[in-house]
Amino acid sequence: MIDLSNTRVPVLLVDDVEDNLDLLARTLRDTDYDLHLARDGQSAMELAQRVRPAVVLLDIMMPGGLDGYDVCRRLNQRPEDERPGVIFLSALEGTASMVKGLKLGAVDYIAKPFRPREVRARVATQVTVFQLRHALVERN
Repeated sequence: MIDLSNTRVPVLLVDDVEDNLDLLARTLRDTDYDLHLARDGQSAMELAQRVRPAVVLLDIMMPGGLDGYDVCRRLNQRPEDERPGVIFLSALEGTASMVKGLKLGAVDYIAKPFRPREVRARVATQVTVFQLRHALVERN
């Protein structure tokens, strides 16, 4: 069980393009989130294991062994109360990539280039969902 009562909410940002990571971090900088950044799928999984994020903003296309789909699939194999809300960020056109991501357990999809207000609103929504899910687990 993750205790979010007295801590900043952990949010993991994953993108292989440094400029994208910087922009995401600046977009969420003035929030109550504890931001963690990863540049590939393997680093994302290692960070997720350590910080237990409430939300993961996840690029789909990344170099190396794990792409965004692989990371999402693995994150959704965790116990339900430890699963973060995965929001895919992608420049991929068409609904096929969106549908694939949602079938793997993502909760949202944001097209690049993204609008900062949209990112903040969608992350806030998923943080709230995560916190409510934890409150229900604690009550039972």
